[in-house]
Amino acid sequence: MAFFSFFLANFGADYGGSPNPSYLIYTYIYLHYFFTDMTLFQILSKSINPESLLMGIATVLAGTAAAGLHGNLEILPAILCMLFAVFAQGASNLAHRYMDYRTNSGENIDDNIPRESDSGLSVGLILKEGYYSMMLLATMIGCAIATMTGWWAFVLGLIIFIIGWATNAGPMLVRTPWSLLSTFLLFGPIGVIGTSLVQSLHEATDPLGWYDLSPAVFIGCVMGLMATNCHLVYNFATYRSDLRNSKRTFSIVFGRKAARILFIIIGLSAFFLMLTMCLTLKPERWGLDMIAPSISLIINVYIWWHMKSTSRHLAVQLIDLSIFKLVILSGLTLVFFLITGDPDDSNMTFFGF
Repeated sequence: MAFFSFFLANFGADYGGSPNPSYLIYTYIYLHYFFTDMTLFQILSKSINPESLLMGIATVLAGTAAAGLHGNLEILPAILCMLFAVFAQGASNLAHRYMDYRTNSGENIDDNIPRESDSGLSVGLILKEGYYSMMLLATMIGCAIATMTGWWAFVLGLIIFIIGWATNAGPMLVRTPWSLLSTFLLFGPIGVIGTSLVQSLHEATDPLGWYDLSPAVFIGCVMGLMATNCHLVYNFATYRSDLRNSKRTFSIVFGRKAARILFIIIGLSAFFLMLTMCLTLKPERWGLDMIAPSISLIINVYIWWHMKSTSRHLAVQLIDLSIFKLVILSGLTLVFFLITGDPDDSNMTFFGF
């Protein structure tokens, strides 16, 4: 909460008032604890799960690629969408850890997260404050995005919040096979189409028409499938601890063999869906656009083959590789779409960018 304490301390001064010293004191306390209590830093770093934040970044890159295919890329809205994705995902991760702390489900114990920091602060308090901070930051950035788009951005933000709450805080869908669906929606169609619309809304002739919307629909489904595969790999790697903590993930309910079968089916489906998009939208240059999906398919086959192993060390490496694959797919797709897509005809700028 240090950021908000500092913001509130200076808010009055910016609008003709005087700084509030109490908020400056809160800022000092929070920063003092954060930089002197290494246990607190370790708790937050483990709970936020920085690797998973790359999935949100990859989603925004994919949405930006969809906008760029028809010359509608906008830098500042894309950056704001990326920041929103990072803070919203961080808030979701912290909410999940906080609920684990309250219900004593066992995940925090498995990841060696203590019950309190060296300075005596309760882990529950740390996680709750961290969740509130991340959520408020995501809300502030969402409001900035809404000034560029309109009321529908608030509706989209509400949908994202409801799905995130149902997954990690309310019904705790993350402990059931239904978590695969929420992963598909958030990191797929919702995230990609939303990011694309934020950028193309002011530039496209008919942003909701099939011509301008179709790249986001195709890429959104592909990214959703790839993110679902990341989730499957994670559940596969944490099979024993999930079983011990009474979680009912897909791998536990249907078995690890079924998870491997679903993984390769999803990987092949994503590849052929991307191929369909390239042949439909850019048939003259489909070969270059298929480089990224081809690399992704090779990595998928590699992961699928090694999912037979029960080595925990290898399983953790497969998690990192699956997330890296998602970033590679979205990043290279953005690069190649900017090369093969329509030239940028944008005249719109936001604050000079």
